[in-house]
Amino acid sequence: MSLKYFFIALFSISLLATPAYAKESYYTHTQVDLISQYEAVDSQTPFKVLVKIRPQAGWHIYWNNPGDTGTSTKVLVDSDLATAQLKEQSVPKHFHLHKMITQYAYDKKAYWLFSVIPNQDLKIGDTLHITADAAWLACREECVEETLTLSLDVPVEDSVIISDDWKSEYTNAQATFPQQYATGSFSVRHGKLQIQIPDLGNISPSSLKLIPFEKGLIINNMPNNFNVTDNNLFIDASLQKDVSVPSQFKAIILSNAGNFEVLLKEAEYAVSFPSSNSFILMLLMAFVGGIILNLMPCIFPILFIKSLNLLNNIHSHRGVAVEALFYFVGVVISFMIIAMILWVLRLGGAMIGWGFQLQSPIFVAFLWLLFFIIGLMFLGLIHFHMPFFNRLGAVSLKKQKLNSFFTGLLSVLIASPCSAPFMGSAIGYSMTQPPYIYFPIFLALAIGYALPFTLIGLFPDTFAKMLPRPGKWMVVLKKLFAIPVFVTCLWLGWVFYNQVTPATPAWQEPDSLAWETFSPEKLSSLQQQNRPVFIDFTAKWCLTCLVNEKTALSSKAFKRLVNEQNITLLKADWTSKDTYITSALAQYGRNSVPLYVYYDGMNPQPTILPQLLTVHLLKQYLQKD
Repeated sequence: MSLKYFFIALFSISLLATPAYAKESYYTHTQVDLISQYEAVDSQTPFKVLVKIRPQAGWHIYWNNPGDTGTSTKVLVDSDLATAQLKEQSVPKHFHLHKMITQYAYDKKAYWLFSVIPNQDLKIGDTLHITADAAWLACREECVEETLTLSLDVPVEDSVIISDDWKSEYTNAQATFPQQYATGSFSVRHGKLQIQIPDLGNISPSSLKLIPFEKGLIINNMPNNFNVTDNNLFIDASLQKDVSVPSQFKAIILSNAGNFEVLLKEAEYAVSFPSSNSFILMLLMAFVGGIILNLMPCIFPILFIKSLNLLNNIHSHRGVAVEALFYFVGVVISFMIIAMILWVLRLGGAMIGWGFQLQSPIFVAFLWLLFFIIGLMFLGLIHFHMPFFNRLGAVSLKKQKLNSFFTGLLSVLIASPCSAPFMGSAIGYSMTQPPYIYFPIFLALAIGYALPFTLIGLFPDTFAKMLPRPGKWMVVLKKLFAIPVFVTCLWLGWVFYNQVTPATPAWQEPDSLAWETFSPEKLSSLQQQNRPVFIDFTAKWCLTCLVNEKTALSSKAFKRLVNEQNITLLKADWTSKDTYITSALAQYGRNSVPLYVYYDGMNPQPTILPQLLTVHLLKQYLQKD
């Protein structure tokens, strides 16, 4: 045999030795493999095939979204007697070039997994011809366009035969695929893509990168703000200028807690994830909200009487200052305990927010008893010698430190039913932030709440000049202040009754407004009809809510606006625990009530109204020009 025929024979034998279930080919800077799950298939069983691309050392190929530069890799599997569908694809790596250019690419190996479903007319003895077309841009310092077509012939027999190497190859491929799949919602606000993913709230990453499958959607070299709260992962990303965002798209999340593929759909209402540049503003709002909290009707009478006792029992400026400072410490510690409880419960997946304790009938009953005892003390009908209750009244100089500390604790307890203006925005913002932002906001709230009484104690002479001399008027005033305390008791009793009795449809006055029960589905339906919608997030234990309902939402002017604009009214009652309402509040960046949201029927983005409503404000926000 001549040397020529020897090499021809050797080459033919090598082709016969190559398994039918695997075909590989080397290109200039890459190797491409087409691997079948089975050496032989039957006529009905679906199976898998893998396409593996391995760049040469120092080279890389690009993902679907290449980033700021590059061309996406295209892989397509087809067959004459079957249908092939892409099921999974390797997660890319995130590369930075010169700190300005971002790329999403593969520098080692990447897999594309396809599911192949044989046609119904396939029969034993046929040969299933599978082809894989691939096109990519291989880059190092220079880039080279490459294309390749591979094919496999898999015989159809009466049973399947699993290939020997499939298991190990498939295991290697699975390690590169996304670890978890989830769906989420997004909205576009102020040039930001704001995302909420409920299913990934348990991953708690310390680093994260969102990569849309679609090129040119976000600014790739901008970091993503993100946080985990209430079993929700919140992300925001900076959008490219004048970009059109599709109603749904897929993305990859790269994080130190794992890599995930998500399907994102446009939210029915705005996803709110405030950016960190609002931190100073939110600190200020929490501080001002804390000051205003002192003026709430269930708090002001008690603190005012306490202040009078403080100013009219001055034995030493030092003693009064010490009492004021210990009150300050008591308030701050109480607020930080509440903040810690909220934080821990929300990390555990609880859907709660500010005022969550008032959703418990037991806690409401305890508050009712506490206020009832305080009212009797103001009337002088009972006198407790127990230190716990004495600390609500006159100053005890012998135990002034402990006295004032417990006064601070109790003042926070009795403030729990209230949500002052600015508080809702600040606390709602804090719930989507990391601990180093979350806890300072609660601290600012505590400082604002403690400040008025503390200043009175630090500068007693200045404030004492503003009051008339001590006399009978103090006794009369104390008894008068028992009235709002007992009104608070009536209100708490009403809240308790509504919590423990089954809800019944309220009788509608002929000229009153028709409020419908809020649900995300109902809101979505109304939005699809382009109907104006006003949503009242409220609770019977929310004093601010009740004031707004009596003064603004029951006014003739509001009724006229609703009728003229054909506004649909939705009420989200948070009196008892309701995870749907809690989730909806989180969508708007809040976790407390009141919250008033208005959709005008034309703009998909909502308008958030102030927490304190007036007829003028309602006209300003709801009346069309």
